[in-house]
Amino acid sequence: MYWEGVFGTVCDDLFDSVDASVACCNLGFDGGTSVAASPGTGETVFDNVACAGSEHRLVDRESNG
Repeated sequence: MYWEGVFGTVCDDLFDSVDASVACCNLGFDGGTSVAASPGTGETVFDNVACAGSEHRLVDRESNG
């Protein structure tokens, strides 16, 4: 994720298909499905992402920043 001039990761221990759908919508896709992924590299730009499903961008969701 590129946020405020920094490439970093999105972290959520409970990342689910709702979060995945919002993330994919953010990238221009119609939906998404949560899958296990390896740890990213770089700074964590969003932590504890909690999407409700109505957001169109990850920046519109609740998180710890």
